[in-house]
Amino acid sequence: MEAVDRIRRVAAGKDTPDDRAWLSARLGAYLSDPEQGMERALRLDRSPGEPPWWRVERRQHRDALILRLWRERWPELSAWDAAERILIVQQRYAAAAWRQHRDQDTPPTDPTAALLWEIMKTDLRFPTSRRRIFEILNTAERDALY
Repeated sequence: MEAVDRIRRVAAGKDTPDDRAWLSARLGAYLSDPEQGMERALRLDRSPGEPPWWRVERRQHRDALILRLWRERWPELSAWDAAERILIVQQRYAAAAWRQHRDQDTPPTDPTAALLWEIMKTDLRFPTSRRRIFEILNTAERDALY
């Protein structure tokens, strides 16, 4: 997501001359052909059936938090056993504490609840099966090696 990184650097005032030249060219492309839309001009468009870039980022963030939950709370468990524990703890949290925590601007003080709060604040559906959580843990574990 090179385009998003460039745009973020420009927005934060941490851009390079190359970033500014790229953004200028992309805005010029948009002004030359506004019917293409801003996302295409900025190269943020996607292929049919692909999720938008912001949803992909949010999902990656959610999955990293799920991995963090395992590593920080139950590092002694295998990925399969951790997936079961995460599923049970999340279901309990969602059924009880989340109702009181969801409108808060700061996470709860309990470390497990704080991670679950942050995961649920992504507004993405929490995985509902042990298998899917296991896949997230294994994929994240593999990706962490590279």
